[in-house]
This record gives sequence, structure tokens and C-alpha cells, in this order.
Amino acid sequence: MSPRLLTRAGCGLCDEFADAWRAAFPGVDLPRFDVDRDAALRQRYGDTVPVLLDGADQPVCSVHFDHAACLPVARALGAAV
Repeated sequence: MSPRLLTRAGCGLCDEFADAWRAAFPGVDLPRFDVDRDAALRQRYGDTVPVLLDGADQPVCSVHFDHAACLPVARALGAAV
């Protein structure tokens, strides 16, 4: 699986996280996935979105953008940082 950001429709924190990602890693697309579309993900992460998952589906950071924690994921997605 590839890295992705678990989000929810209408989630202001999710939008803030995505905005911070775009500012920190311009041009590096971070796929978003609505956590409510998958019962297992909703059960596990539903109360803590946004959650950034790495390519092995392991949580990297949640709720607030953490540049240092996100950096390996950005590199995996092709960021030249």
C-alpha cells in the first residue's frame, strides 16, 4: 500500500494537515482516504483523524502535522528534501 492521509469529510483538522503538507512539501501529492469508507480503519482511527499512514499502513503522525515525522513519507513519495 502507498502512504496516505486518513481524513473525514468536514474535518477542519484534516484540511489543516493537508495544507501544512502542501506548504512543507510542494508538488508532492499525498493521497487522501476517507476513513469512513472502511469499517476497520474507522474503528481504529475514527477518533484521531487526520492520521498519516506510511507505505506499510503504520501510523506516522496524527491530528497535527509533524514535519520531522512526515519527512520519510514525503521522501517515499518522491520529495527531494
